[in-house]
Amino acid sequence: MRHADTVDGLVLGFTGSRRRPHHLALVVGDKGAPAWMSARLEPVLAARIGEALGGAEVVGERRAEGELYTRVETDLVVAALAGYGSARHPQCGPDAVRVSCRGAPGVDRRSPS
Repeated sequence: MRHADTVDGLVLGFTGSRRRPHHLALVVGDKGAPAWMSARLEPVLAARIGEALGGAEVVGERRAEGELYTRVETDLVVAALAGYGSARHPQCGPDAVRVSCRGAPGVDRRSPS
């Protein structure tokens, strides 16, 4: 049975401008896991995440899924909707990761579980 599951995604970076990022580079699970690019962020969510990334230090550029992104040092965690898989083994892909808000102001600043 195919179903979606929400997982914590640690933000590694973004594409577009810091104030209104287009996509987020996320790692789900262990910090050594591969980075995934989120789907394009909705404008309101992009602005909220842009505010949260305001003080993050830029540490260079990296690639995830062949796409160049700005790498930042942050403890920002977002709720990512994994498009398929199970709660124990979420499988994220370029079309499967959706970012959503959780609580005020919509993002958590903590390490992923």
